[in-house]
Amino acid sequence: ITVLDLKTGNVLWNTTFDLVDAGMTSQEIGKAPLPTVDKNAVYVCDLSKGEKAIKKLDINTGALIWKSEKLDNDEVISQLSIFDNTLVAKFGGSIRKAKSVYNANNGATTQIAKNVYEGKSDIRVFDAGSGKAIWTAEKVFSEDKFSKSECSILLNENNLVACSPKFLYIVNPATGEIKNKTEIGKEIGKPEFIFEYDNNYIVKGEEGIASFKSKGSKNYAVSTDKALFTEFVGDAFIVWTGKDTDDMNEFIRFDLSSGKIMGKLKGCYYPRFNGDGNYFIKSLTKGKMPRWRARLTAVATRR
Repeated sequence: ITVLDLKTGNVLWNTTFDLVDAGMTSQEIGKAPLPTVDKNAVYVCDLSKGEKAIKKLDINTGALIWKSEKLDNDEVISQLSIFDNTLVAKFGGSIRKAKSVYNANNGATTQIAKNVYEGKSDIRVFDAGSGKAIWTAEKVFSEDKFSKSECSILLNENNLVACSPKFLYIVNPATGEIKNKTEIGKEIGKPEFIFEYDNNYIVKGEEGIASFKSKGSKNYAVSTDKALFTEFVGDAFIVWTGKDTDDMNEFIRFDLSSGKIMGKLKGCYYPRFNGDGNYFIKSLTKGKMPRWRARLTAVATRR
């Protein structure tokens, strides 16, 4: 971390931290998030040897203000957010594991990388001023199996939104008070990611999409069979389906407002969408160097 004076460009202070576990032939990336800041401090998850703690540093000097209890070696922190005077840490998350595999027969080295979820899921909330622990998901959701959740969390206005494998929770981040608890539905499979769209909370699952009003009541839960990857292309929300992330050639256009599937297409590798997502150019081949159809084609996903 390097902190500069914005008026002069002078370096005020700098320090180091570690969030990657790297060896000679392997590495694990994303075991901790990048630092977050407020007007007075920088908050850092430091996984350096001998440290392994969350720290609060003075933004003007870099001086240590407080440090959490030491983290376990296998703990992963995927999100770190400051809200009013509370620091919210989401434990457990998706990391990228990469390794080099040497073939002694031909001398070739193959690079292999994949994303995997690691660490026990929990939410730990600290008083940002003192570092004192306020509440944890393990205690607040004691009747639910939150530790088995593999879903992100969302901080929005005065709400913390989180999913267990079965329920969506809206929580007061400062106190841990549960404002609302709603069953997600089996249609979407295991919840993975939460985001906000048009004043609703959208939950992307392994097998579908669910939507909830800002106070927690459910709008819909729709199965897409699979939901390997989602993306916005202009106004279009695309859900990639199919069998595997290494062979994505099936997608649907999904209306987040209504929960309707607007169109489906299979056997489409490397589509090139236009700016608003209403049209795309379809590849004629499966290979890594696709041939493109010269004519812009309207597809089933057109509004």
